[in-house]
Amino acid sequence: MLHRSTSRRAVGARAIARGVAIGLVLACMRVARDAHANGRAFVATVDDALASSTSAKAASTLGAGRFARVELDGQVVRDASSVGATPSDDACARACEDTKGCNVWVRGRDDASVDVRGACWLKRRDRASIDVAHRSEGVGCAWNSGTLAKDFARESEEVVSRLGASALAESRTATLTIEGFGDVVLRLKPEWHHESVQFIRALALERGSCEGTCEIYRVEPGFLVQGTLKSTVVASNTHTKDGPKLMERGDVGWAGEGPGPDFFFYLGERPAAHFGKKHTVFAVVEDDASMRVLERVVRAPSSTPDGPNTMRFINTRPKLTLRLDTASQ
Repeated sequence: MLHRSTSRRAVGARAIARGVAIGLVLACMRVARDAHANGRAFVATVDDALASSTSAKAASTLGAGRFARVELDGQVVRDASSVGATPSDDACARACEDTKGCNVWVRGRDDASVDVRGACWLKRRDRASIDVAHRSEGVGCAWNSGTLAKDFARESEEVVSRLGASALAESRTATLTIEGFGDVVLRLKPEWHHESVQFIRALALERGSCEGTCEIYRVEPGFLVQGTLKSTVVASNTHTKDGPKLMERGDVGWAGEGPGPDFFFYLGERPAAHFGKKHTVFAVVEDDASMRVLERVVRAPSSTPDGPNTMRFINTRPKLTLRLDTASQ
């Protein structure tokens, strides 16, 4: 009887121990779920231990706004080659803190392959309200990431509205200065796309909005000059609208049928039937003098790094600045 009683107590003790262990695991899983839902940090070792049974986007013990085994997306501010290898996630986060426009960082984990380990990418999102997309995540992800609450851009309407109903806020003429080449005068077309025109106005009005980020990068003789109006100060346009007609020589629109910030001047001699009307068009080149500037740009030294019949890039990328004009409205 004593032996059987002792045995029953032992069995009961083991059952209790198993129950406690199961309870602890379930509690950890609930903590992970709640931490993800509330954006709080989550212990990386638990995430690794349970990786085979969960695909939750788990934040790590790196701290608030940091994520283990997650590669965050975003607009690239500085690529890994320009930042250089970093010894820790903290070092990559500090590089982001010290870089204008950066509010997202991504670093190769210390247990990643040699070509990834320590690589630090500095990125950004325009708006604090944006949920940053995950490029990759989970047990096979070689990256840690983080976000910083800094350098969010201002909305175009907010920038323009400060001027009220002034002539400048209603300007229909903007001058784009292409460094080393000259001025291109644009006739803005809010009747074609109001949101795009407001973005152009905001870039021209907000001090430093194009500093170091707006440039020409692609030239295709007889076809186009392409560049970017990327800004860390003014939030990018997010709206698109089919063009009112086929694009004609001198028309200006957003590249790739998207909302920008990459844009192009169409330089073809004939209407762009191959484009259809899918590009958002928001301006036209105002005069012949401006077209001559663009023709000089398109003939500048350039190359096709990927071989013949591929995109042609200008060798030295000229920077861009914008201003609004009140005359000849």
